[in-house]
Amino acid sequence: MSKNQSRPRLRWLVRGSLIGLLLLALLFAGSNFFLTSKAGQNFLQKNLNRRTHGITWQVSGASWSPWNGITVRELSARIKIPEGVQKDELPPLLELKKTELKPYWGQLIRGKKLFREITLEEPRFNIPAEFLVLAAPTKPAAPPQQAPKPKPKPKPKPKPNPKNKPSTKPTPLAVTPKQKPKPKVTPNPKPSQKQSPAPIDQKRFWLRCRNAQVRIYSLKLNKSIELKGLNTNLPLAGPPTKGSLAWKAITLAGQEISASTLLPIEWKNPNWTLPNQDLTFTLPQFIDSSQASIPFQVRLGGQFSPRKKSQDFRLQASLPSQPLPDYLIHKDSRFHCQAQAVAVNFACQGSLITPDSWRMKSSFAMNGIEAFSELRGNRFFFDTARANLDFQNLTFHSPNIALRSERFSLMGNGQLHLGGYLLAVLRFVAEPELAERLTNIAIGSSLSKGWTRSWLKPLETPDRLYRDLHFEGLLPDAMVNTGRKGEIIPLPSIITYLRTFTKQEVAEEISPPFSNNPSTP
Repeated sequence: MSKNQSRPRLRWLVRGSLIGLLLLALLFAGSNFFLTSKAGQNFLQKNLNRRTHGITWQVSGASWSPWNGITVRELSARIKIPEGVQKDELPPLLELKKTELKPYWGQLIRGKKLFREITLEEPRFNIPAEFLVLAAPTKPAAPPQQAPKPKPKPKPKPKPNPKNKPSTKPTPLAVTPKQKPKPKVTPNPKPSQKQSPAPIDQKRFWLRCRNAQVRIYSLKLNKSIELKGLNTNLPLAGPPTKGSLAWKAITLAGQEISASTLLPIEWKNPNWTLPNQDLTFTLPQFIDSSQASIPFQVRLGGQFSPRKKSQDFRLQASLPSQPLPDYLIHKDSRFHCQAQAVAVNFACQGSLITPDSWRMKSSFAMNGIEAFSELRGNRFFFDTARANLDFQNLTFHSPNIALRSERFSLMGNGQLHLGGYLLAVLRFVAEPELAERLTNIAIGSSLSKGWTRSWLKPLETPDRLYRDLHFEGLLPDAMVNTGRKGEIIPLPSIITYLRTFTKQEVAEEISPPFSNNPSTP
């Protein structure tokens, strides 16, 4: 081929390459322009709303590039509030400054959504505990019950032939379906010498989170627990490796209960495993912040399957037996509590995205408990305190709560649905002298209307008296039956009565004695 003939082909090749590059540049610029436009925002929001039930999304825009992957900016999600549940606007369920998704481009071109890395920049999660009850139940349907098979009727016995002759009638033959020929069994083929390509799940996939904040709050109690400064480096696919989970602080009702912590995470497809290890938490001083917090050691471990459809998880924690130092419970009366030993066991499992599948068991025990008041000088000693708590079908069950001593004991049981419905009973058992003091408190604080000789009733033993308090209703306005004749008082009113009575008693204790000296103001 001569040079004169090859030059036109070369020019067409160069021109075709330039046109292809120009088309790719236009496609790149046009797609990014679309993703940042109002139409692109609506497209992304509609797709997210369609994939999530009960949540509305807002996106400010997105972009992509072969070197940085896909970037989504200013992403937020809000819970759709059902009518008649909560009219006040809730904080966003999720606020995300930026999300970066780096796919395997070769797999993406083939139609397989496989990512190399997902990075979440400064996400903010606000999860209301009460709205967990709105999660769609995913209980499997009950297996269909088979109808009982009718019993075969007994065959009638042949009648004897009076002439002792055999019957000439032929007996009917049972009709059987034609049997299908059995398939031929072929030996297993020999494995190919060529090594098959690695499956997609063997490609590395990382989930990274930077400076996240997770807040679980209660709409009714106005309290929250927050996980601040969360940073994660977690593998989601690929061969076994190690990741990490770290946070700067955990706070409960504004008080810090855990300082900066780093947890190692082990990955072995398809599970994350958190090896059992000891962590340091603190019991904050909610009454008097000037006092030092009380540290205690907790052993924590668990496992989670992040990519399974069921997303099964299990978590176990325990508080080994350790003493409880002096702890202030009530500020005005300077009421304290301490114990020789405290121990807690906790276990939970279920599917992360379906709260109705969660199952929890917890036990609590204290020994050698002493409660005392600095103001009055009264001291109470309790031998043991026990409590068992289960969680199932979005309901907390407590079959046994007990605080026992020779002079005074508390026993009860009940259940609390996550939606706020309470049903419980609490029994006081006291000796006669203490029963008289409890009667004075009940009458003085208006828990029992009118005068009564004793608010408590005799137990089977003559030296013990008791009173049962029945709780029923929707928190925080559950009703409490406190009297012998159906005296029913709302729980908030009881709390108000007791606070007022305690303040009056404390004021009388700390006020100076009355003096007849006219110079005394």
